[in-house]
Amino acid sequence: MPRRVKVSFIKARRTPSQRGANAPFTREPQGISPLAQYIEENRSTGIPVPELIEQFQEYDCEHPADKQDVVAAGTTYRFIRCAICHRVEKLMKPGIKE
Repeated sequence: MPRRVKVSFIKARRTPSQRGANAPFTREPQGISPLAQYIEENRSTGIPVPELIEQFQEYDCEHPADKQDVVAAGTTYRFIRCAICHRVEKLMKPGIKE
């Protein structure tokens, strides 16, 4: 003779998340970026902010190689973004002639 199975239902409830329970908040502010610092220093000159950003990207940012990320790559071009000033540059891949 088969056993009878007892079925019971309870109301669904949320359980506390275990993901961040033991991890303390260790992130500290890093200060303002070089671009924001440049804008704050030169805001009193009366030059519009978009132009100040262009000036920083063209003349004052050194675009170090270790701070550049490839954001897109196609068959002929790569788009590289500077992590400091966020300037995106379109570069042709080596060995490809236009």
